[in-house]
Amino acid sequence: MYLGIHWLTDVVAGVALAVLSVAVAMRVTNDADRARSRTEDSIGGRERWRRND
Repeated sequence: MYLGIHWLTDVVAGVALAVLSVAVAMRVTNDADRARSRTEDSIGGRERWRRND
């Protein structure tokens, strides 16, 4: 019985860790996308540079 309980706690902890990891990754990428968007807006974006080529 001990091994069954231990396995179940490992599965629950693994799922919780996966959910937390995905939430943190989404938050980090959203913040990075917003920062990149703000930077591109302040310098005219990529389209401005493509037109000058």
